[in-house]
Amino acid sequence: MDPVPLWETMRFAIESTGSSRTITQESAAYVANWLNAKWSVMGKLSQEGKDRVTVMADFIPPREEEIPFRYIETIKTDAVNFNIQQAFKQFLNYVSAKPMEAKNEGTTSLASLRQLADVLNREYGWTVPAEPGKAEEIVTNLAQSDRRLARLLFNPNTYPSLKDE
Repeated sequence: MDPVPLWETMRFAIESTGSSRTITQESAAYVANWLNAKWSVMGKLSQEGKDRVTVMADFIPPREEEIPFRYIETIKTDAVNFNIQQAFKQFLNYVSAKPMEAKNEGTTSLASLRQLADVLNREYGWTVPAEPGKAEEIVTNLAQSDRRLARLLFNPNTYPSLKDE
């Protein structure tokens, strides 16, 4: 499985949602189909108390005749990273693919995820006007800790720190 970088998908996502910026299964399938991807993924974190969140991940096929897959779990806030990995493992089992090996890296804090979400919002203009190329410091920091993720989220042509070495 090869993920399609966010910087490649965002213009199709923005186009398919219009001004509502509401992703539906249909718009996610449209984006997947437009990019010739086999699946699209929609996720949601909902606060369920002081230290608990519900993680929901929908894996959506590009064609209506295929059956989507949903992962949903209410967990402690500090277990988000682990459960997102579990969602992908269950999905891969669902499609009969070999599960990805888990990395033994540190977990990402919820505060860091919020900061990254804000940067992505500004980069691609989801709910605010787009300001691409203005997140060099955060992109560089992310690239130092997880280069692959940084290259999936941000366009390497826009950020020199992501170019192949």
